[in-house]
Amino acid sequence: MAEEKPLTKSDLVAALQEIGVATKNDVRQIVGEELHAGGVAARDDVHQIVAQELTARGVATKEDVRDIVHEALSEFYAEMTRPELDKLGEKISQLEAGMSSRLKQLEVEVSNLKDVVEDVKSDLSVTVSRREFNELKERVDHYHPTS
Repeated sequence: MAEEKPLTKSDLVAALQEIGVATKNDVRQIVGEELHAGGVAARDDVHQIVAQELTARGVATKEDVRDIVHEALSEFYAEMTRPELDKLGEKISQLEAGMSSRLKQLEVEVSNLKDVVEDVKSDLSVTVSRREFNELKERVDHYHPTS
């Protein structure tokens, strides 16, 4: 593999100019022209004038670059997370389906338990109370003693 040379400042400036990004010299030239033409301007005015002039010359401003980078990063992360979100949605759907079937099974089991409880209640309702049993026992013992 060939050794790569480190990127020099002049190479970087040339690359930025090639893709249309304004350099310090471009801004100095615009500001110099503006100040020479109209005298001294406020800082905010200079920023606005520079941005307009850069846009008119087809050179990207700092805000343009920031917007482009933000949009590119947003798209990148959206594409990166979309498959994972889709997988998560599928897992949630599967869990919901599983929970639904389990709930149906539980409903059946609860219904069966209710039936059993009702059966036990009905069995107990025909059984005499403890007091009634004792009274009956005393009467039986009275008429049929065991000893």
